Amino acid sequence: MEGVLSRQRQELERMKNQHDQYTKELQIIRDQKPVLESQLIDSHSVEKELEEKIIQAVKLLITFKEKRDKVQIEHEKAIKEINGLRKLVDEDAANLQKLQFFAFSFSEIGEATRDFDPSWKIGDGIYGSVYKGILRHLKVAIKMLPSCGSQGHVEFERKAWVLSKVRHPNLVTLIGTCPESKSLIYEYLGNGSLEDHFACQGKTPPLSWQTRIKIASEICSVLIFLHSSRPCIIHGNLKPTNILLDDNFVSKLSDLSVYCLIPKMRTELT
Repeated sequence: MEGVLSRQRQELERMKNQHDQYTKELQIIRDQKPVLESQLIDSHSVEKELEEKIIQAVKLLITFKEKRDKVQIEHEKAIKEINGLRKLVDEDAANLQKLQFFAFSFSEIGEATRDFDPSWKIGDGIYGSVYKGILRHLKVAIKMLPSCGSQGHVEFERKAWVLSKVRHPNLVTLIGTCPESKSLIYEYLGNGSLEDHFACQGKTPPLSWQTRIKIASEICSVLIFLHSSRPCIIHGNLKPTNILLDDNFVSKLSDLSVYCLIPKMRTELT
């Protein structure tokens, strides 16, 4: 009986210790309950924020997709416009190719300018007068150089031919010459010179700053091209009257090294 009683006491003691242990653990859990509840609330709040962010991300993705589709459409439209412009450029080049570089007679020059009608004169300076004209169904600008020096027709044509081979999008194209009258035939640009637009403030809309900056950039580009050529090419007469504008206000530099075609003036300048 004493042995049984001893075992029961031991079992009772074990159960008491186990009960105390469970009681302590339960108290710890009760103490941790507010913290866990707070963490649960925070988790719900974070979950809600993440849901809102996901919704915003989806909306942003839809917006980006719409913008991408719009840009794609504009890109395709721009490509079509570029192809159209290329076609026009090719057509213009084909027209210019018909008059690639020719020697015209004085009678042709006279007929093209209506016998040098004063109303057709579009420029005048130390390097000669400029007339607009219609030459072989193409609008041209004809520069009549001063008659000075002893340079022959062959030498004049050779120098002009060399200058005609210098090509750049912002250089006026030299189409041909008239050796009899020491004339140069250029492509015609319908918007006049930069000087014309500066001098006609109030009569014509002023050039926007964007257009002015574009013109300055184009002139810098062509000058860099000329100066980096081998041998280096010097324009020799850069000024607003020699910066011409086409119908789209693309600037082109004219009178490239024209002083080289007038021996006497070249000597005076040097």
